[in-house]
This record gives sequence, C-alpha cells and structure tokens, in this order.
Amino acid sequence: MMPAGDRYGWWLEEGDPHVRLLMAADKVRESDLDRKLRMVEQLCLYSNQAQDELGSSFGGRAAGTFERLSQNHIENMVHTVHAECVQNRTRMTVVTSGGDYRMKKRAKDLDKFSEGQAYEDGQEQVGNDAKLDALIWGTGVEKTLIDAATNRVRGERVIAWDIGADKDDARYGKPRTIYQWYVVDRAVLKTCYPDKAEDIDRARRGNIDDYPYFVDVASDLIVVTESWHLPSRPADPRKEKDEGSGDGRHAIVVQGATLFDEPWKKGTFPFTFLYWIKPRIGMWGKGMVEQLLGQQTELNRVLRHIQLSMKRAGNLKVFLDANSGVLKTHLNDRVGTIVTYNGGSGAKPEYVVHDVVSPQVIDHARWIASSMYNVEGVNAMSAQGLLPQGMDKASGRAIRMADSVSSRRRLPFLRDCETFDREVAESKIDLAKEAEEKFGNYAVAYHGKRQIDLIDLKDINLSRDQWWLRVYPTSALPPEPSARIATLDEWLNAQLISKSDYKRLADFPDLEDASTLETAMYELGEEMIDLMLNDGESVVVEPLQDKQLLARMGVQRYSRAKVQGLVDPKAAYPEEHMELLRQFITDCLTPEPTAAPSPDAAGAAPPPPPGAPPPPGPEAPPGAAPTGENGPQPPAPGGPTPAPTAPGTPPGGPPS
Repeated sequence: MMPAGDRYGWWLEEGDPHVRLLMAADKVRESDLDRKLRMVEQLCLYSNQAQDELGSSFGGRAAGTFERLSQNHIENMVHTVHAECVQNRTRMTVVTSGGDYRMKKRAKDLDKFSEGQAYEDGQEQVGNDAKLDALIWGTGVEKTLIDAATNRVRGERVIAWDIGADKDDARYGKPRTIYQWYVVDRAVLKTCYPDKAEDIDRARRGNIDDYPYFVDVASDLIVVTESWHLPSRPADPRKEKDEGSGDGRHAIVVQGATLFDEPWKKGTFPFTFLYWIKPRIGMWGKGMVEQLLGQQTELNRVLRHIQLSMKRAGNLKVFLDANSGVLKTHLNDRVGTIVTYNGGSGAKPEYVVHDVVSPQVIDHARWIASSMYNVEGVNAMSAQGLLPQGMDKASGRAIRMADSVSSRRRLPFLRDCETFDREVAESKIDLAKEAEEKFGNYAVAYHGKRQIDLIDLKDINLSRDQWWLRVYPTSALPPEPSARIATLDEWLNAQLISKSDYKRLADFPDLEDASTLETAMYELGEEMIDLMLNDGESVVVEPLQDKQLLARMGVQRYSRAKVQGLVDPKAAYPEEHMELLRQFITDCLTPEPTAAPSPDAAGAAPPPPPGAPPPPGPEAPPGAAPTGENGPQPPAPGGPTPAPTAPGTPPGGPPS
C-alpha cells in the first residue's frame, strides 16, 4: 500500500498527472462540502432566494423549505458598505528606486500600460464583484491569467467554493497546493487545446455544483480541474537563470486526459484574496452574512410571529347580543347600513379590534434590526441613502466629520481593498511580460484625456526589482457635495489653492464646462512643460496666453526638478531640457515690445483745442479754390472767378 503522500502527491508523477490529481481533488472537494453548503445558505439569506432558484444543481437539497425575508437587512447593509468601497476608484502610480530620468520616464509609460490593461479586461467590474463576494462570504477571489484562446492577460472573478485546499495544508492560511474547478464549453476547450481534441471529445459532461459532479446536463459543459503546487524555493526574479528548487508544478486536467502541464517557478498562486474578517486559522474569511446570521434568524422568527398573529387575530370582531334581534345579514361592509335592534331586552352590536400583537414584540423586532446595524457600524439612515438623523440641516464640515467617524469601523477593509487592487495590477504586469516572451509583442491602448496611445511593453525596459506600485486615493475630497465645498472653502481661505483650482477640484457636473474653460490654460501649461522636460521639445509662448501663470508654473516645476537632481543625480533631467525650461520662463517674464511711432506721426503737430480755428494747410497751387474746414470755399464777392477745368482734369489743374 502506497503512502498517502504518494497517493495524492500528483506533482511527483513523472508522466501525465491527471489520475492522481483528480483523486486528490475529489478528496479535497468531499472534505470541503460543508463549507460550500454554508456558503449556499449565506447566499440565500443575502439574495432572498431559495436554493432551488440558484440553479438546477441546488434544487434537490432544500427545495421549497426557504421562506422569503420580509425585511432583508443583510442585503441592505452589504450594499451600503460595498458602495463605500467602490465610490473612490483606486489610482496606482509606478515608482522606481534610485532611477534616472529615463527610468522614471519608462515608469510613467508602465503606469499608462497598467491603466490600459485594466481598461481592456474590465478590471473595475471584476474587482467590484470580488469585493462584494468578500462582504457576503468573507472571501473574495480574483484570478489573473493568460487566456489560452486569445493570449491576452485578463482577470476573472472566482467563487470561493470553486477553489479548495487540504485543511491541514491550509491551517496557517498559506497552503502549498490549491485546486480549482470550473466548467468550459466543449468547443471552447477544443479551441484552447487543439492537440487534445480527441481526449476532450471523450470527456463526460458535468456540473461542478453537484457531488459527484459528473452528471448528464443539457449544456455541453466539461468539468476542468486545475491545480498548482508551489516550489520549495521559488525562482529569484533578480537572477536571470535561477530556476528555483524545480519541484513546483501546474496542471490542467479533465476526466481521462491532461490538457496542460508545466513547471511552476513562482512562489505565489495566481489568485488574489480579499477578506472582510481575516481568518485566525485556515484560509477562509468570515463575511457579514455569517456575522448577522443569528440576529437575522431571530428577526425572521419574530416577524413570522407578527405576521401570523395579524393574519389570525387581526380582523374585526363583532359582539352580538342574542336578545338584540339583529339579523346577521345586516352586518355588512356597505356604506350607510341601518341596523335595527331590540333596545328593551338586548344590547346593540359592538365592534371590537383587539391588539393582536404585544407592543413589546414590536419593540423587540425593532431592537433586533437596530442591533444588526450597530454590529457592522452602519448607520440605518445612510443605508437608505439619507443623511443621519438630525443632520439634514448640518453644515458641510459636520457632514464631513460624521462620514469620517462612520468610516473608521471599516478602515481596515478599505485599506485591504487598496492592497487587493495593487496586487492584481502587479500580477497583470508580470503576466504581460510572460506573454510578451512567449507570443511576441504585447501592447495595450491607453485612453488619455485627448487621444488614445498604444503602449508597447517592449519599449518599457524595466526589471521587476526596479519598480513597484504605490496606491493613491482618486480624490482626497469627500464625496458629499456640501462637505466637498466646505473642504475647498478651507483650502481657499488658507490660500492653499487658487480660484481656478477651486473650480477644477469641485468636479461637479454643473460646473464641468466652466471648470474646463477656467483650467484650460493650466492644463496647457502642464502639457508644455512636460514636453520640454520629458521629451526635450521646444515650445513657443503666444501673446494671447497667460504669461504670468505660465511663468509661475515653470518656476515651480524648475525648482522641483533642481531639488530632484540634487537629491538623486541619476534622476536629474538632461541639461538641454532644463535650458528649454529656463528659456521658456524667460520668454514668459519678458514684456512684449511696444510698437515704435512712425516718422510722420512723430513730426505732426498736436491737434488744436476745441473751438480753435484749424491750422493752416499746405499752400494751395495757383488758381485753386481756397479750402476751409468743410472743403472748397466759394470765391469772395468781387474777386476773380477761377477758370473752369476741362472734363477729366484733376483738381488743381492739369499735370505739368
């Protein structure tokens, strides 16, 4: 009998490992079935759905036993926290260690590459789904891979019950072997692995949500099992030919065949994990649904009691004296019905509505709901999209303070979300380099403000130990409009920003056009300075541009560049680029030359004062009529009459 380690250690197999790998994977799935069933229960509570509504594979276990929740506070709180997580997009910047100017320029290109890659594969939506999974189940997972069909890097959300590890191996949260199960259409799988087409045709259809999971289903899906075993010593990326210990392995198998098999040299799995509450033992976190499960269950019981009480005893009751002589047919719901009764021997009918539910029961239900929000630190009014009670007329500063206090409970998770985004981005850059080495050039489209640039990874010659990603929030300003304005007011009063910066940072839709026009000169200046410092291109200052603003911006950027060169000489800009900036500043500070007066204007006499006779004009030629202020004047009485001129003769006589 072979030892258990040899039986399940598929990575030790010299040939195709699919038999031993599937054996080990089935053992892990069977031991992990309870966790999956708990996750299904938590999903039902969150989505307010029965198990048989989640798909055909769940229908046989608890179909028809689920009662819908009349008040689903779990879903409400999950969406509230999720909205807070995704309201500010994480912005990452590539930084270098001790790099020169050219290295920093390549780092900027790598920054654009990372953003273009995230735009290409829809990282924002995938990351948001993984964060929502972390809130529901406690563990959100994203897998980064090179697509076998397109040879492009992408990220995909992975449901936590579709991966597993041996419990003893994962005791400290860092297993050395992980298994993943997923279904792929047969035709797609044959496209990815054309040399294994016959083996894929022989594979049985199945569904991974049933156990055993090889069952006959309507769609032509095949269950694929993928596994990774980490090496004892991973390869050092700083050394070109370091292969590590060589005992790591990665394989993709189906029933009866191995589709892909390669050595695994990395010290990590292609998964990035995010936890709502990190596990103290094992590798699976605790989510909001599990935290609130007991309270939601108790609330369901109380609400069910109230509902049944209202249904059974909440109707109108009529007390009718037997001697009153009232006919029961007279007791109806018609308007203006006249009911006659015997007032001598009987009493009139009495309509009574009882308190079918004790007020203490109603208060108990309200207390349970309130305590659920207190456990997670979520304000009930905020969960409804409203301001907290008593703050409907509060100032922007007060709203900002309230948001800051309410977010402290979730600060560790918000920081974990930033780390999650950073690790995913780093993993995609590493995979893009692998794809470039295997398949040739790898380029992505970067969507800038004014144009789309094609960023080719081969032009970014940076080794892995020369760069890392640093996370920045998209905006340091609060999202609430009044709180945002209050913060900007403080900055403006303290002269930390200008009025143009105020409009630019407000970032409201109704100010977008005005902000764009107001900041157009600022953006133009940034572009001109970047062209000089980074690209070494000369720019011309036009007379219509704001030279004072451009000069101030140029001096600031010049000073920062000088400090950067003094601190790290390797990171200094080239001297010819700095000279372009110095000339740019000089041109902005040089006043425009005034136009010199013409010689005629310089010798002309000043105009006469109002009411004075006009100055004597040039001497008239002989025979010409005297001229005045309003043109030629008639001859004086008794004077000689000028001779008539021939037709076509110019004034003053014929030319000599």
